[in-house]
Amino acid sequence: MDPATDYLYRGTTVGWIGTRSNQFLPMTCTSTDPLVATYFALECLFHGHSVVQFIERSSVEQFIGESNPFDAIESAVNLKRKPLEISEHVIHLINVDEARKILLGLGFEQVPYQIYGKSVLNDELKLSFNQGYRLTASQKREFNRLAFEVRS
Repeated sequence: MDPATDYLYRGTTVGWIGTRSNQFLPMTCTSTDPLVATYFALECLFHGHSVVQFIERSSVEQFIGESNPFDAIESAVNLKRKPLEISEHVIHLINVDEARKILLGLGFEQVPYQIYGKSVLNDELKLSFNQGYRLTASQKREFNRLAFEVRS
């Protein structure tokens, strides 16, 4: 594992097939920021085993789709694939609690313990974006290094 590799991160529950619309119009959202993915994973806690997935961007470059209105707030990269198809490209994953611990260690003390519902998730993402809470390149490398030390 090279901590400088360009990863996409996805907060989800293990085995999630996506929404009904994902089955007809395949689209899976990922983020260039592990903080954003962790927020998504925190919202997923109520739906199963919640994780942050690591995907090498180069392995899914050909699937990158159009942008959407949330791209800036979510540091989003939208992939024209169903969630389970994207899961085939996951090279590592960590439990959401581990992701949260790493972020706390990097100084992101505002990360909540849980996020209750999509509207609260949206509010938390907007707030964190407006306050400038996104990882720098060096923080991402450190997040990656620490995350890859965690057994999945």
